[in-house]
Amino acid sequence: MTVREIERAIETLSSREAEEIRDWIVLHTAFQPIDSLIERGIVAGRFDGLVAEALGDEKHGKLDPVRVPGKEAGKGN
Repeated sequence: MTVREIERAIETLSSREAEEIRDWIVLHTAFQPIDSLIERGIVAGRFDGLVAEALGDEKHGKLDPVRVPGKEAGKGN
């Protein structure tokens, strides 16, 4: 398959399919800072289910507070 044939095939893809191809190419051909990958995932809604689950857990008191070594809870230091 030539590059031109691949280009023609890509031109026929839906926007969602083209996005999947772009993501695959980025992951397999070039270094991308993790922040950029996470940002694209957020924009694409890939974390929506996890966020909804976490917010539901928070609403129902299922989350433990984050403990930071050297910091006392509720002291604001």
